[in-house]
Amino acid sequence: MILERLFIQNYKQLRDPVELFPPEGAVGVVGANGAGKSTLFESILWAFFGSRGGGPRFANESIPWSGGSTKDPSVVEVTLATDGGSYMVRRQLKGGSTSAEVRDGDGRTIVTGTSDVIRWVEETLLGMDRTAFEATFYARQKELRFFANDDGISRVRRISKLLGIGGVEAAQALLREDRNALRSEARVLEKRLAEADLESFQAELKEAREACDRLEGELEKVSTELVSAEEELRSARAARDALESSYREHSRLTADLRAAEAEGRRAADRVAEGEKDLADLAAAEEELGRLKPRTARLPEVTAELEKLEEDRRLAEERDRGRRECLQGQRRVSDIEGEVWDVLEGLDGGDGEVVPGFDALFELDGPDLLQRAVAVLDGATGELEKAEARHEELRDLSARHEAYRAAEEEVLRARARHEEAKEEARGLREELEDLSGGEDPERREEELRGEEERLKELAALHRGRANAHEREAKNVDRAREAIDSGAEDHCPTCHRGFDGGEQEEISDTLKRQAASLRRQAAVESAEAEKLTRSAEESAEKLQRLRARTDRWRSLRESLVRAEDRAADRLTTLEGLDKELAERRESLEGTRPPTREDLQDARDRRARLRGVRDARPAVAALAAEHSRLTGRVSELLARLEELSDLSYDAEAHREKSAEKDRLERARGRVEELERRLETRAGVEETLEEARGRVEEAGKAAEKLREEVKALGFDEEAYEAAAGRVASSEERVSGLRDAREGLGGDWKDADHRIERAKTELKRLDDDRKLANERAAAAARMDEMDGLFTEFFRSLTARARPMLEAEASGLVRELTDNRYESMEFDENYRVRLLDRFDDSYAIERFSGGEADVASLSARVALSRLVAARGGNTLGFLVLDEVFGSLDAGRRNNVLLAVERLKRSFGQIFIISHVGEVQESALVDEIWLIEEDEEGKSRIRRMDAPLGGTPEPLLEAGLLGSDGGPE
Repeated sequence: MILERLFIQNYKQLRDPVELFPPEGAVGVVGANGAGKSTLFESILWAFFGSRGGGPRFANESIPWSGGSTKDPSVVEVTLATDGGSYMVRRQLKGGSTSAEVRDGDGRTIVTGTSDVIRWVEETLLGMDRTAFEATFYARQKELRFFANDDGISRVRRISKLLGIGGVEAAQALLREDRNALRSEARVLEKRLAEADLESFQAELKEAREACDRLEGELEKVSTELVSAEEELRSARAARDALESSYREHSRLTADLRAAEAEGRRAADRVAEGEKDLADLAAAEEELGRLKPRTARLPEVTAELEKLEEDRRLAEERDRGRRECLQGQRRVSDIEGEVWDVLEGLDGGDGEVVPGFDALFELDGPDLLQRAVAVLDGATGELEKAEARHEELRDLSARHEAYRAAEEEVLRARARHEEAKEEARGLREELEDLSGGEDPERREEELRGEEERLKELAALHRGRANAHEREAKNVDRAREAIDSGAEDHCPTCHRGFDGGEQEEISDTLKRQAASLRRQAAVESAEAEKLTRSAEESAEKLQRLRARTDRWRSLRESLVRAEDRAADRLTTLEGLDKELAERRESLEGTRPPTREDLQDARDRRARLRGVRDARPAVAALAAEHSRLTGRVSELLARLEELSDLSYDAEAHREKSAEKDRLERARGRVEELERRLETRAGVEETLEEARGRVEEAGKAAEKLREEVKALGFDEEAYEAAAGRVASSEERVSGLRDAREGLGGDWKDADHRIERAKTELKRLDDDRKLANERAAAAARMDEMDGLFTEFFRSLTARARPMLEAEASGLVRELTDNRYESMEFDENYRVRLLDRFDDSYAIERFSGGEADVASLSARVALSRLVAARGGNTLGFLVLDEVFGSLDAGRRNNVLLAVERLKRSFGQIFIISHVGEVQESALVDEIWLIEEDEEGKSRIRRMDAPLGGTPEPLLEAGLLGSDGGPE
């Protein structure tokens, strides 16, 4: 089973579509931390199993790229090639909803639905669940280290989890939690039983039973008395009911009598009110006879008062006209003076400011005003000419000044340009002297590459020397075993020794060990030589680096200086062109003097004053004309009103007389309206008198009926008293019975409560015994779980040893024969002489190869349990903590693993993976400035132009380390 195709879109960092067709062999997945290397393979787990059992990294809200829209679908398609054909598993997340399907090699859909797809993948495609599959194809750096670094308990737990038997420990932990809970509950129950007072509950039960018997006797006695009282109450109620009908009739007649008497009193009151109203109407009629003749003079008085009002109005108009005429005459005189003052203020200076201005001083009155406005109207045109002349002189002066400033700026720009040229020339000469004709950067890169190459070669030779030395020691041990007689057969062919062969074989082994040590010495010498050469290259690189830094600084300074010189030359050329244009525009002109500018400013100022004075003079002229006409009109009207006379005292008397007459007329109208109501008042009075008579008759009739009834009120009240007394006695006996019943219920409740507490204590005793017994059974189950877990791990250990031994023989070229694990899965290696060594005794590279063999053996073992052949393997950052020599050893081991696996994916951020010839293809993941990444495929070793996997192969970062 190998990975045939992987398509990803909008999955965490992988924002844009990317389609991968992994080849067989080793594929290096390289890039910086956080670029998305591990996420590339986590997408396979999500496609197969969704969010189930994956933790927060596989939750729906964590899947889409954080920089995109949640409406964009997240899609992962994984195609596996199996012995039964190819199958494509597709999972999509869009808008928080997930869909999934499985297609066969012909594109036919065979399973749909998220749960059904997960079930089909576990049962049919993989034959294992998520935990087992992840343990099979995915090996992380920590999963290689735990064989050598973790303690025994941690190592066993990790391996049991990878083998899928970690659930036994989880179940045992749950069992222990339940057992502890049962023990705690039993202790709580025992404590509660110890604190309970059994004797007090029994005493309370006895006391409650005695109280219950006593209350039953008292309750029976009260019930008998209640029956007697109720009989007496029924008799009293019968007697009261016999008087009830007479009582109700007497009450009705009495109420009707009170109503008739009240109606008679109200009718008598209305009679008194009617008689009073008739008396008031007679008085009003008498008053009307006195007032009505007096109101006949009102029209005459009104006419006289209107004549006096007109005289007063004309007198007031005459007074106002006199005052207004006097004010108008004064204002006309003031206007003529103001205009004269304005003209005198505008006069001055040499020459006439506007034509006709001097002739104005020979006029006065209306002629002066009219002529002044006409003359001042001509100031606007003269002012425009003066302003145009002033602006012309100012512009010419500014242009001459700008030309002189431009000449000075050209001189300064030419000096700055020459300064920049001289600076660039000096930097260029210094740069040529420093470089000596070669590229320091290229030389620095060559020395760095040479240093790295020499270090790698030295590490390789040192590793060979160590291997030869270890082989020589093994040969010495074999020779010592033969010399001492501990071995009686040949270590090579395993046959017994013939006579004298021991010495010959011993000599051969001695020569072989000496040869191996000579080879180790040669390799060590070569390693030392290469190390010294690497150190020399490092010293050269250090010396060159200071010169290169200075060379870079000078080169950057030269670029900046040349840029400044070019910029300043451009500026100088622009200034020269501008100066020539200014010179051409000023040809044939002379700069104006200060006197010319001052004369132009003075004339402009005088004309502005004349122009500004014109609106005021025009307004004064218009006001003068208006006031002159108004004064003439007022004089004519005053002439008309000169003979008018007005008596103010007579006016006041006539006004007071009119007010008195109008009030009298109002009173007359009011009295007439009141007299119109006389007929209604008389009618109401007659009706009220009739109602008085009717009410008196009705009251007399009701008194006779009450007397004829003969109702005895004292007998009725006595019967009611007996009923009330009987009801009170019955109520008291009922309350007593209710109280005794409540006390009896309380006593009965105390009996039940005491019985309940005694039963609860008995139940607690039984429950405590049950919980203690269950906890004891769980103790036995805990021991069985422990034995079961040990049995499972013991059964898995021989299979893991067999698988790991085959791998370690293959990866070490039979240097080590087998691998053993103790009960805590601590690794021991056996060489071909059956010598056993703990993994801590080996060099770092050999320990890494042993750990890799053990981890891959685990993957094979888990895959075999699911009935599948492991076809691809992912090694995630297994080189992160290794030095260069150990990384090379593990890479050599991975090369040998390619014989057993169809595909090996190596996730790493170190450079050796990119440059190793053992990797068949490189996938380079790079993050861009927008937080997305690009995957580029390169043939290994790195050398050609990188080829993007897809043009849309940009991926976004998830914001955190892998």
